[in-house]
Amino acid sequence: MEFTEKLENYAEIILKKGINVQENEKIEIRSSIDDAEFARLLMKKAFDLGAENVYIKWIDFYSDKIKFNNAPKKVFESVPDWEIKRYKEYIEEGWSVISLSAPDPEVFKDVDSKLLGQWSKVKSKALEFFQKKLSSFDNKWTIALAASKPWAKKIFPKLNEEDAYNKLWDYIFKCTRVDKENYQELWNNHVSNLKNKYNYLTDKGFVKFIYEGPGTNFEIGMIEKGKWFGAVTKGPNNVDVMPNIPTEEICTSPNKYMTNGRVQATMPLVYNGNVIEDLWFEFKDGKVIDFGASKGGDLMETFLDTDEGAKYLGEVALVPVNTPIYQLDTLFFNTLYDENASCHLALGDALPMCLEGGTSGLSEEEKDSIGFNESTVHLDFMIGSEYLNIIGVLPNGDKEYIFKNGKWA
Repeated sequence: MEFTEKLENYAEIILKKGINVQENEKIEIRSSIDDAEFARLLMKKAFDLGAENVYIKWIDFYSDKIKFNNAPKKVFESVPDWEIKRYKEYIEEGWSVISLSAPDPEVFKDVDSKLLGQWSKVKSKALEFFQKKLSSFDNKWTIALAASKPWAKKIFPKLNEEDAYNKLWDYIFKCTRVDKENYQELWNNHVSNLKNKYNYLTDKGFVKFIYEGPGTNFEIGMIEKGKWFGAVTKGPNNVDVMPNIPTEEICTSPNKYMTNGRVQATMPLVYNGNVIEDLWFEFKDGKVIDFGASKGGDLMETFLDTDEGAKYLGEVALVPVNTPIYQLDTLFFNTLYDENASCHLALGDALPMCLEGGTSGLSEEEKDSIGFNESTVHLDFMIGSEYLNIIGVLPNGDKEYIFKNGKWA
């Protein structure tokens, strides 16, 4: 199969299964300038599928870096009114969002980490109203990635730039199954398998999960009316949406107050254009009481100080080690790909679709009373490996292996 055919297949999966373009829809494509060609392909195909308006929001991380290193600090104290107004209009007009950007994982390594953290906190709080609409899928969204040369060189440092770039595209096509003639059938079967897994876990009603692995010995309690989710959720007008492409996980939101013990990350974490390595956390009654990292610990400290919810878990996700991404044995330095290669957890905002009936109509006090975490941020970190075991505990105390040696038991 030629490169252009695989690229066309990839665009089709993003538009038809990801955002699921509807007639007269309005779509924002957030794209790095490195991904301009693919963004334009998505734009054209979205119009072909009946979209009314498609706007590409170009992102240039290197000009952002210039701004961080040269603009007066007051620039990072607030989000411009015009930007806030635009997202309020997006809510009113029902815009959907495709996020396509894939930055150099260390583009901001020479930028003041405190400034990065401050800006992230300011922007998260200012646009929290829109993020909540995305979290509840009142506005549809999907995340996919296109290869870029800086990203490719980070992953494959021994290859020249062009070879690294081509190899990254090959890996993207493999991970998204679009390099096969029967890619649509493969996707349908994959989604069906994920649905079977999350329906099983929801129906069993596990109240707690025990994690055991190198550097990891902890347990997570579940929300009483929680449910598991994977691959596809419902957007406005009951339209199917696939928020992540690729997607290998099933996930839920735990009770924020029922996590105890120590957990060790098994992959580096990219946050704010920097890499955090050898990360670990200690939890007590749901809250992070201690943490460490061999690199980037100051960034994690800034993240945890974003708000109170950043110190609690909002997501637990299960991903076996026999997925296409994990089998490539490659660290992508990108959360979307690395989290779909490994079991992971997320600090911060919980997932409304993982609560029976959602969160609509619940007060802040009611959400807190059931252990549903709220935050302006959400950060995944990977904990899976071939040595991880996960045990589910039922209401009567019976136990059942969910994962053995990193795979479904």
